[in-house]
Amino acid sequence: MSRKKLMLFVAMFCILIIVIVTWQFSFVLRNVFINQSGFISKDNKVYFSPLLPTSLQDSLSTLVQKAEQRNIAFWGINDHKYKIIFCANNNEVGRYSGNDQFHTVSRRTLLLGTFTVIGREGFNVDVISHELCHSYFWSQLSYFDKRKIPTWFDEGLASQLDYRSFLNDSALEKTYITNYDNLRNIETPEQFYKGGWPLMKKNYIIARIEIKQFLNSCGIEGIKQIIENLNKGDNFVASYKKIKETCHGASRLLGEGN
Repeated sequence: MSRKKLMLFVAMFCILIIVIVTWQFSFVLRNVFINQSGFISKDNKVYFSPLLPTSLQDSLSTLVQKAEQRNIAFWGINDHKYKIIFCANNNEVGRYSGNDQFHTVSRRTLLLGTFTVIGREGFNVDVISHELCHSYFWSQLSYFDKRKIPTWFDEGLASQLDYRSFLNDSALEKTYITNYDNLRNIETPEQFYKGGWPLMKKNYIIARIEIKQFLNSCGIEGIKQIIENLNKGDNFVASYKKIKETCHGASRLLGEGN
């Protein structure tokens, strides 16, 4: 093959790759250019499908404010930047999230922050609070450190601000003991979200209880310490275990002192 033909082949191959990637991740471009889409926004943070009536848009704006206050109270951060896209139907959810099988999808981009796409089933303060919690958490990590977080930790943390009844299991909560082998089985999205709703629901409940126990011992400062350690390059599991064991030991000593 001549050099000219080789260069032409390489150029065509690169163009093909660009076309495939652009098509595969076209929803990311739609998120980035949401302000050019016809969706309605008053603050460049919350966008509404033009198919949603004005009265519903106003109600959703109020829910976002409540969800934001819930996160501010939890995190102690009030200057977070995010974008939420409220869709009118599954077709719009698919176009802007890349997956019409879920009514809510949050994703973080490398340079442009977090985009949350919410369909009609997610039009409530708990879902919005849950998704905003993901966004608040991710914003404190580098893009690549965010990818090191086990799904059970990410979902368990967001579930602390989500008061939906399906997340509660008082019987399991009374008997639950941390088992890192079990947590390792739900540490990736593929593991956590597979197997249908009954299994996924169980994963959410376990994740919520695990992080609730962590917070009971270590508080939000323990979460912030994990974030700081990750930003320094520490291993997540080692950091999590060390902080949890330190908090538990301190609590036990305080109990003995009383």
